Amino acid sequence: MAQVGGSRHAIDPPTLESGCSGIACEANSMLTVIVLLGAIALGTVAFLGCVRRARGAVSFERERLLDEYDAFLEFADRVANVPVAPRPDGGRPMSGPLVSGAKQDSGLSEVRSAYRDTVMSVPHFETDYDESLQEHMATELSPELASAVVEGSQFTPALRQPLVKSAKSAAHDRRVLADQLHDELDDLEDAEGQLSDISKRFEITGGEGLVDRTFPDLQSRWRRLDGLQSECSSMLERRQAQLRDRTPSSGTRLQSPTAVSNYLYADLDVDFPVLSAGTRLLERIEDEKNNTVRALTERRR
Repeated sequence: MAQVGGSRHAIDPPTLESGCSGIACEANSMLTVIVLLGAIALGTVAFLGCVRRARGAVSFERERLLDEYDAFLEFADRVANVPVAPRPDGGRPMSGPLVSGAKQDSGLSEVRSAYRDTVMSVPHFETDYDESLQEHMATELSPELASAVVEGSQFTPALRQPLVKSAKSAAHDRRVLADQLHDELDDLEDAEGQLSDISKRFEITGGEGLVDRTFPDLQSRWRRLDGLQSECSSMLERRQAQLRDRTPSSGTRLQSPTAVSNYLYADLDVDFPVLSAGTRLLERIEDEKNNTVRALTERRR
């Protein structure tokens, strides 16, 4: 008996031809084992490729979110330290629009420079956004704040406070989303490890040589495959639960499993990488179970 890819199977004694030394025959036997292991390894790489690409996509997106998180926090800090224009009302509460008709002061120029130096200077800004300052600020903070910063005339406390608050809110949303992607990375890594482990615990035969094995060995093989199939199904159920349960707080982008797929995996060839890889593994196990049943049927005849 020999162990190949986690499955035991009987190896018939080799037929020694004249001139075949023990070393040569042993080398041939080892080569057969290496070829089988190589085929299993290549198969594992193929069906797990989408999970590995998914990990790369999530890691890449998380790094960009953290860049934006840092940028918005830095912008908020800089705005908080920009001097405000003196108020002609002696400090009484102000009402009305944020944009004033008075002569423009240098504070707004500093705010605009701060936004360009931080938020608009992240490495991926042109690739992902390619927007003007006012367009981007309107989307990320608010149209009113963007208009006040770009078209206004004075940087007042009534403008600084909501700017700082909105910038910190934008940073917070990115931190929340980055933490969710950290969880997604952990789940992808765990799923890849589990799927890889399951795939290595049975050999892929395509039905070749099974009919030559003993009846008890085939029965044992079918039971192992059935157990692995149940294990894989349970893992996929857990993954589906993860996708359902990872509904974030309002204000972030991952509001549903479909949103996760569209946001993170739009550039991949599958919508749900773990489910796709797990389904392919289940099909592979089912094929081997069917091959084993056919071999058992042949041995009964």
